[in-house]
Amino acid sequence: MKYPNLFLAGAPKCGTTSLAYYLGQHSEIFAPLVKEPVFFGSDLTGKGPRLSESVYSGYYEKWSTERFALDASTHYFYSKTAAKEIAGVSRDAFIIMMVRNPIDAAYSMFHQLRFNGAEVLNTFEESLDAEKKRAQNPRPPKFGYAENFLYSRVYSFTKNIQRFESSFGKKS
Repeated sequence: MKYPNLFLAGAPKCGTTSLAYYLGQHSEIFAPLVKEPVFFGSDLTGKGPRLSESVYSGYYEKWSTERFALDASTHYFYSKTAAKEIAGVSRDAFIIMMVRNPIDAAYSMFHQLRFNGAEVLNTFEESLDAEKKRAQNPRPPKFGYAENFLYSRVYSFTKNIQRFESSFGKKS
């Protein structure tokens, strides 16, 4: 299988959807219809089976002459295994990390999860208080991944970025 060589692994609620859209318009970048396939990150606790390699490769079957193929999965940012898994199959990949004020991003994530019905607690403060219990027994939510509800881990930029730096090095 030919794996993507450009990963937009920025934190959720940090502009990744807009950037993925703009990158996908570039003639040298192939962007599949699915923005967040979430193929890597075997540690993530999602609802349902993991995406198969054949389904994932199907997203990229039309990649031909473009220099890059994009995978823009924000879940890779906070996955403890995604960086190493990506490096294992696409060592020379380019990684784009997007961040913003972590408090604003976490608060935005809380409101998105409330809006789509995945976050059942009424306030951001209650959600932060529930993190320790949620981390001990991660359960796949109605939508997304259980790790989405661990706001302080998702938006722990230093730790999350260091995982990618240790797998790919620093490039600017």
